[in-house]
Amino acid sequence: MTLTLDRNNSFDNVAQGNSAVDEKTLPIRLVKSLLLSAKKKGGDIEKLLDGLDISFNPIDPTKVDARIPVRLYCKLLRRVAMHSHRHLFGLPVNETEPAMGLRLMCMALLSCGSIEKAIECTADFYRHYGHPGWRFTVAHCGDDVVLNFTGRDREDMYAYDISFLLRLWSWLSGQFIETTEVRLMESQKQESDTYAMLFDCEVQYCQSENTVRFDAGHLHRPIVQTEESLTKLLEEAPYELLVMSRNSLKSIMAKIRFIVGSDFSKGFPSREKISEILHISSSSLQRRLAEEGTSYQMIKDEIRKNAAIRYLHRPELSVAATASLMGFDDSCAFNRTFKRWTGMPPGLYRKHYLTPMRSA
Repeated sequence: MTLTLDRNNSFDNVAQGNSAVDEKTLPIRLVKSLLLSAKKKGGDIEKLLDGLDISFNPIDPTKVDARIPVRLYCKLLRRVAMHSHRHLFGLPVNETEPAMGLRLMCMALLSCGSIEKAIECTADFYRHYGHPGWRFTVAHCGDDVVLNFTGRDREDMYAYDISFLLRLWSWLSGQFIETTEVRLMESQKQESDTYAMLFDCEVQYCQSENTVRFDAGHLHRPIVQTEESLTKLLEEAPYELLVMSRNSLKSIMAKIRFIVGSDFSKGFPSREKISEILHISSSSLQRRLAEEGTSYQMIKDEIRKNAAIRYLHRPELSVAATASLMGFDDSCAFNRTFKRWTGMPPGLYRKHYLTPMRSA
């Protein structure tokens, strides 16, 4: 995706070079491992690579230091899962939807009230439906939470498994889970720079277990994503999670957009509620937004205007239906507000400026 995303403008534009993965690439050893595993299960490597536009043979043993674009790796990952009917992200797949298991799990996570419940639900889901290699336990150690991962055949894959789940939970809450310690059993340090960017903290190698530690305060964050934003996430998963950038969430404006999400039917959280979620005072929130050249009201107007325009693109939605989705009690109030945003009522705007598109 050329991020900034419509999905709440939550991530940086990849073209700006702010990807959490160095140069938006992954080490070729991940591709080799994936292809050789597929070959053992009867997969045709040439067919799996067909059309992926990789300029060299990824299983060439001399290509030790090569890297592959994240987007191509994600396409290959999904293609292998569909071909083999094997797990993707440690979850079930089928021949038409490689992210089927992830979709089912995330639908359950959306109903969790907090990240704490989402983590517990994730552990339960993997225990009942996931691959045995994706198991983890949760322990509280003072003010910290420690997750312990077990079951993988290859120790050098834990870092990416752990990072995937941390980024999924971060996406659900709209704020990065900042890790304070990562301990890995693997001894290989050639990916230490990539690992440092994945976790943004010191990574310890040659340990007796695979664990990650973070502040327990993260557990109280609410879930801010919706079924709509989940659908968009799954289109190319795990691409969006891999290119998530911490820098994109340093901005208070970006954090608010992420927290607000895309479900406006229940209205917007108050400025006081936003301050509570961000753990800053209401006056500090107002001051920091002013430093970024905006205000909470301006952010709300921008988010709602962009969402309303997206809804008006969908011909099956009437103006009244759009008003309801936007959280307005009646169409007249929505018409007045939309006219204030754009200079004309929604019906006229749709007629003059928008080309209908199919519903997602």
